[in-house]
Amino acid sequence: ASPKDRASDALVKRLAGQFKMGFSEMDALKSKFDAFDLDKSGEIEASEFEEMMRLMMGISSTDPLPADRLKKFWTEVDRNSDGGVDFEEFLTWYLKYFSDGNSCPLEAFYSSFDPTALRRKCIESSKPLQSSASVESGTIAKHSSGSLPSIKVA
Repeated sequence: ASPKDRASDALVKRLAGQFKMGFSEMDALKSKFDAFDLDKSGEIEASEFEEMMRLMMGISSTDPLPADRLKKFWTEVDRNSDGGVDFEEFLTWYLKYFSDGNSCPLEAFYSSFDPTALRRKCIESSKPLQSSASVESGTIAKHSSGSLPSIKVA
């Protein structure tokens, strides 16, 4: 294997561990990144990013792509604002919008600003809190207003 291939494998292995993913899954994401890096520079530049977004959203090169939305995505993915997106930047962004099976990045992008969607995601990902104190008998009762729950300990 070439030094470039060994370096790529080392990066995939490191990030697989960091993101708690399997090597083959991370390698597949690296292959996807490499396919979008049209000039094989090791980074996705703005023009390549636009083409990537068109492909991912199914928008032809003749149809308009909202410039303000593209700019918001670009600003988010290019975290260090150096004009290029390396694999780690791409990975963080990609996993944010696609790790739960979303097929449309714009839908995921807009839902990231939707308070209802954010609350739902927070509730779905949270685990019940457990008190370290021993409670012999506890019931959840509605607050006198009927809207705020409180815990009543008998």
